[in-house]
Amino acid sequence: MERQHGKPISKGERHVSQWQDGALGLIFDLIFAAGTFASQRIASAADPAFCSKYASDANKAATQAKQLKCGFEGPRWAKDLGGHTAWCLFVDQSLAQSETDTRAKDLKD
Repeated sequence: MERQHGKPISKGERHVSQWQDGALGLIFDLIFAAGTFASQRIASAADPAFCSKYASDANKAATQAKQLKCGFEGPRWAKDLGGHTAWCLFVDQSLAQSETDTRAKDLKD
């Protein structure tokens, strides 16, 4: 019979112990992976001050497009300050800037 911490353990107890070790290891791995992913997202997310201006500019562009009767549709052209801000905070700043650039180009065309 095997011993653990000086005490004899049965075959069934050994399997339970191995399952617990495996399950706890899996849980730890999942928590670690989630933390790593979250820190990478935070590291690449746009700056809140930038996003505030981004959202304001997006709303201004949407208003201008409507006044000019451009017919643009979709999230890029929505007058949704909160939505634009939330999206910006989730993506890399360069992606948000490219949206601003695309709006400006579309309005010039």
